[in-house]
Amino acid sequence: MSVRPPANNWSKRRALVALVMSMLLVGCEGQPAVTYSSAPPSSASGSWNFDNDPPGSLPSGAESFGGSWTVRPESDAPSKPNALCQVGNAEFPALALSSAVYGDVTIILRFKPISGKTDQAAGIIFRVQDKDNYYILRANALEANVNLYKYAGGRRSGIKDGSAKVAAGQWQELRLEIVGDRMRGYLDQQLVVEAADSTYTAGRVGLWTKADSVTCFDDVRVTPKGAAVTSSSLPSSSLPSATPDETKPLVQLAEHFYTPALITVKVGATVTWRNVGQQVHDVNAYDGSFHSGNLEPGGTFTYTFTKAGDFKYYCIPHAGDGMTGEVVVEN
Repeated sequence: MSVRPPANNWSKRRALVALVMSMLLVGCEGQPAVTYSSAPPSSASGSWNFDNDPPGSLPSGAESFGGSWTVRPESDAPSKPNALCQVGNAEFPALALSSAVYGDVTIILRFKPISGKTDQAAGIIFRVQDKDNYYILRANALEANVNLYKYAGGRRSGIKDGSAKVAAGQWQELRLEIVGDRMRGYLDQQLVVEAADSTYTAGRVGLWTKADSVTCFDDVRVTPKGAAVTSSSLPSSSLPSATPDETKPLVQLAEHFYTPALITVKVGATVTWRNVGQQVHDVNAYDGSFHSGNLEPGGTFTYTFTKAGDFKYYCIPHAGDGMTGEVVVEN
C-alpha cells in the first residue's frame, strides 16, 4: 500500500518544477533572424530630446515594439520640458527610435527609473533587426546590475552580467559602445560590463524596459564610428572631411560630446582632438596621462600613445552631461 505525500509537499514540488522550467526557458536562446548585414556608409549621428514632440505621442519616426510609450513633461528632465516615458506593463516593452541602421556605434542617454514592483529597468537596444531580434544593455535599480543580453527569435538570453548600484528616482547616464563584436556598457561613465557576440553586425537603435517598469528617457545621442559632426549650429568652415583618415586619427569636440566617442589605434599613433563647437572644452585622461587645457572653438590638442591600453577621458566642464571618450591602443 503506497502512502501519498502530504498535499503541501506536492505543492512545493509543483512550484519547484515550474521554477526550473521558467529558468530553462529564460536561459534558452532563440533562433536569430538577421535582416541587416552592414550599415550604409551614410549613417549619420542622431539625437533625441523629445522637446519638439507633442505630449501624449510617440516620438516622430519611432516604432513601438510593445509597452506604452509616451512623450510627457517631466519637471526635472535633463532637457526640459519633455522626456520619453514607458508607463505600461508588458514582458519586454521596446521601441526603435528611427529607421536608421548603424554598425559600430556609441549610444549615450539619460534615464530615470520611477517605479515598478517586479522591475525598475532601463535599457538600450542596438543592432535591432526587428521586434524579436536585437541586443540589450539593461540597467536595473531593483537588481543593482547592468547586463548585456541577446534577444533572438523573441527569446532573451544572457551574454554578461555586471554589478552596479542603479539609483531609483534619479537621472543617470547609460552608455553603450560597440565595435565589431565587442560591446561595453557604462553607468555614469564607469565601465560595468563588457563582452563579445557576433550574431548581429548592424541594425537600428532604440529603448527598452521590462515588466511593470515606469522609466523615463532623455537626451539620447547616437554616434557611429568615424562620423563627422553635422550639426547646423556649427560653422561649415570648422568641419573636417566626413571621411576619417585612419593614419591621422581625429576626434571632434562638439556641443557636450566627443565624436567618435571611441576610437581604436595602434601603439605610436598620434591622435588629434579638434574643438568644432561653440564652447570651451578640454580633454582629460582619467589616469592623468594627458591633459589638454582649455580648447577654445577651433583649438586642437594632440597626444602620441606609446603603450597599449584603454585610455578613458572626459571634458571637465561637461562631464556631468556625459562628455566622455575613450582611445583603445593596440600593439
